[in-house]
Amino acid sequence: MSPPTDIVVIGAGIIGCATAYELARRGVSVQVVDDRPAGMGATQASAGVLAPYIEARDDSPLLELTVRSLDLFDKFVARVSSVSGLPVTYRRTGTLDIATEEDTLTRFEQQRVALSRRGITADVVDAAAVRREEPQLADGVLGGLLIPAHGYVVAGELTRALAAAARRHGAQLIEHGRVKRIAERQGELVVETERGPLAGNGVVIAAGSWSGQIEVSGVTSFNAIVCTVASPDCTVSAPMPSMVPKNILVSFGDIRSATGPRSQSWAMTGDCRARMAA
Repeated sequence: MSPPTDIVVIGAGIIGCATAYELARRGVSVQVVDDRPAGMGATQASAGVLAPYIEARDDSPLLELTVRSLDLFDKFVARVSSVSGLPVTYRRTGTLDIATEEDTLTRFEQQRVALSRRGITADVVDAAAVRREEPQLADGVLGGLLIPAHGYVVAGELTRALAAAARRHGAQLIEHGRVKRIAERQGELVVETERGPLAGNGVVIAAGSWSGQIEVSGVTSFNAIVCTVASPDCTVSAPMPSMVPKNILVSFGDIRSATGPRSQSWAMTGDCRARMAA
């Protein structure tokens, strides 16, 4: 077993790679271990939506966290891309939240007023304006809430850039190393993988839904951080390449769904189905 590093990060998704990069650039020795290449777990299904003002409730602490995060993104993405030498698709193209019911339009107006108090530009627009932004929406759209500050990032590209940037700062990425157990031996944390053990002074568990498969045994002073992300249940439909040709993220205020502005877009729907023009 090699000498212990400062931190072992379990999981090479966007959270694990971002953690490794930020630690490594501060001089911390880091090893990242995953049974897949970077970004090939749940991250590859991420829509990369950066839209705190429609994704977090006003009374939720998540709102302040995600707003601050969005404010950091311009410099963060530029720095990661520069250090890694890899391009990262990142756009502030805005979001268009769609209403098909009058009650939703009323709620949008309340949101617009609340956002205005925060100094955030938002507009409630009519059906004609909505169709100018996204002509392929189906009949029945009454209007929408347009928030220009929102945007998106291609999560897979950002993750690969983060992994490369972390390596530039000395981090090691160990692929095809499924983690089986974390144990404590002689005061050190040992991460047992299919490729052999790794020792560290601390462990960050960023394995997402696979975290529960990692056994933790014999650890009395567990110096670990578990990174979790809470999100509502959703169903991901089949890819729809020609669904949204314009560079704006469209979400449906009535039914909790979204389509992303990419060459291959995905529609994510919750408990209801959206009817959209072919």
